[in-house]
Amino acid sequence: MTLVIDNILLDQMRNICLEKDNKVKFSILLGTIDSEFNEITLLKAVHFPLEDVISKMDLTISEDEISQLKSLQFMLPYMLEIIGLVYYIEGEINFDNLKELTTKVKEIPSLKFLVNVQKSEINYYQLSENKPIKITAQAKDFELPNLLKFIYTMEFETSKKVLENQKELKKSLFDGLDLLWDKIVFSRDNSNTLNSLQQAKNSLDRTIEITIPCEEKHLTSKTEIGKVFLALDLHMNVFISRQLGYKKLSEIKDLLNKALKRDLIVKLQRSIYDKEIHRLIAPGKILLNFFGIELNAYLLKDNPSKYEYQLCDKLIFHAKKMAVLNETKQARIFIRDLVVYYQTLNDESKQLELGKLIVDLSST
Repeated sequence: MTLVIDNILLDQMRNICLEKDNKVKFSILLGTIDSEFNEITLLKAVHFPLEDVISKMDLTISEDEISQLKSLQFMLPYMLEIIGLVYYIEGEINFDNLKELTTKVKEIPSLKFLVNVQKSEINYYQLSENKPIKITAQAKDFELPNLLKFIYTMEFETSKKVLENQKELKKSLFDGLDLLWDKIVFSRDNSNTLNSLQQAKNSLDRTIEITIPCEEKHLTSKTEIGKVFLALDLHMNVFISRQLGYKKLSEIKDLLNKALKRDLIVKLQRSIYDKEIHRLIAPGKILLNFFGIELNAYLLKDNPSKYEYQLCDKLIFHAKKMAVLNETKQARIFIRDLVVYYQTLNDESKQLELGKLIVDLSST
């Protein structure tokens, strides 16, 4: 496959490498994998902070950092992947170290590349447990496409017994997404291509509702005896890659099913069951405008994700770094969105920290 990297991203990494006081431990590369065009595109980076002096010259990544990357993958739009890692180490990288790193990150299947940025050159490697391969990359200018937002409300009846067992309740909800999926209809014309839909300027015009006709559900105004009515709202942002853009709405039903299942999985993982009202309390989504893309945090005050919380702390460092790289306005927008995250948790110390940061960024 051809590896392509965005010119602006390339310049950012070079500038980080040239900094006298470089506090970046590594950067996460985000991009798309287009099998149809045999192309992998690197579009954005997330910069992680250096937390100890020793790690700066090593290909190290901790178990906690890997868990934070998993949380990041859940927050990303569907089809935008964690593609690789960037280290800023002078000199040739040892293949044994590359193989060790490959083993550590195999829990993230899409992470297949490593980039080493040096002051005089940039080396690209394809990660492999056998023998990592040194490769080349092309640099191009890219414009990020608008996201498409798909929303869907699951509604179905199931056995009342699921209320007696949380695992059974979650399984029933997960299986319920497949019910009558072949009958779904869209709020937009099926023949529209994703490229044409994502060009709409108004975000509401890029929001597509998925429904199943009422007559197909066979639901009545009264739930059958021995059954319960379950409903859950799902939504997923989809990143329109070059390969995906030419497809029609009618051609991506299977993809949307997988996308919404990812949304459902995270919501079920982070839900809590209220025994008094026999109800599953799902986390809400917090929109974060993140330097040209949209992240969604999954937050339930009574059951927050440890690794999502840790990740958000790393993203504060990233915002500071991006402000240094002349992205001050976008950094300020992201931090303002992130304040809502900490407000939901009643985390006053973080709110105070971010308030001061916004003031500092506004004065630069």
